[in-house]
Amino acid sequence: GSYDSEVKSVAMRKALEDLKAYYDHWSHSGHDVFWHRKSHQVVLAVVVCRSEDGALTAFRGMNTEVSLPAGSLCAERAAIARAASEMRRAAEIEAVAVLDPQNRINPLWPCEVCQSWLAKLKDQSAAICVLAVKEAACDAFVVRVNGVLQPRPRQPVQAPPPAIADRVQLAEDMEEQPWEA
Repeated sequence: GSYDSEVKSVAMRKALEDLKAYYDHWSHSGHDVFWHRKSHQVVLAVVVCRSEDGALTAFRGMNTEVSLPAGSLCAERAAIARAASEMRRAAEIEAVAVLDPQNRINPLWPCEVCQSWLAKLKDQSAAICVLAVKEAACDAFVVRVNGVLQPRPRQPVQAPPPAIADRVQLAEDMEEQPWEA
């Protein structure tokens, strides 16, 4: 759907929580190096879909490099394909979170092929949030919506002492104090 910051923030939180859980599973599972035998680079991704009833479901994807002449499969496209294989509609995609679990190339944005897929999905889901995490802890990240980097969330402004607050003059056409916004 469209970009509603409250609704999207819940989907992004779900993406980060599930990406962290995916990382924990990956790091304790005994990774099969065959899947990354060419580049030795692992990428994990989570795609979050919102069903008509509002329920969020995460789908995991990992890149695979079975044969480079035939092309590799990126983690983002693997997660999208998994959602599609579970009969999820393209319009249900809300967020994509991406991680290099070895912390060598974070924050990691989707490659050009994955960006092309996401651009095609815009017709179905107008504002897909793509999260690139700083490290495997998944506690710091940046967000792009439709390829546009989003600003950091604004921190709340504390009200000044009443003696000072009473002297603040609002700009023309302003009805609330900055600390009330």
